Amino acid sequence: MPSMLFAMFMYGLLALGAHGLIDWIDRKIAAKRYEEMRLPASAPGASSGVVTIPTTAPTTAPAASSTAPAATTTPPSPPPSG
Repeated sequence: MPSMLFAMFMYGLLALGAHGLIDWIDRKIAAKRYEEMRLPASAPGASSGVVTIPTTAPTTAPAASSTAPAATTTPPSPPPSG
């Protein structure tokens, strides 16, 4: 009987320790997410995930090896209905 009480006590301590560790990790993850969400709002240029689209057209023509189709090509015809 004393061994059963000892095992219950030790497993209880283990459960409390695991619970505390999981809570600590969860708080660290939440703090990191909060900082990542708050940082771009206060410093928009600091984030590497922001893409800036230029408002003016480029001054030089695109290279001939560009994969973009020419502006004069006609769109493909729709598939036949059937």
